[in-house]
Amino acid sequence: MDSFLSILISVVSFGLLGGTIYALVAAGLSLIYGTALLPQAANGQLFVGAGLLFWYLEVVQGWPLWMAAPFTILTAGAFALFLEAALFRRFYGLPDRNITFLIVMVGLAQVLRG
Repeated sequence: MDSFLSILISVVSFGLLGGTIYALVAAGLSLIYGTALLPQAANGQLFVGAGLLFWYLEVVQGWPLWMAAPFTILTAGAFALFLEAALFRRFYGLPDRNITFLIVMVGLAQVLRG
């Protein structure tokens, strides 16, 4: 009975953790499309990149959690602002900006995936 309870707690906690990750990605997609009316295709790659950076800093480099988490958030935010200023802002004034933006985002997703 004790091992059943342990397995149940493990399954429930991993389910909640996975659901939270999916909810964060979905909220990011919804927020970007709802505010800018632009489709987003590279949200998952940016999310995974931030997770990998956090893992690298904490596990490989040995940074404590209280240093790795804010650094990861600031780095991911700075990268997003860089992409906004260098790449996406150019397409805001176009009449067919949705399809152009989607093509750029799919290309960025491929670059980040590689």
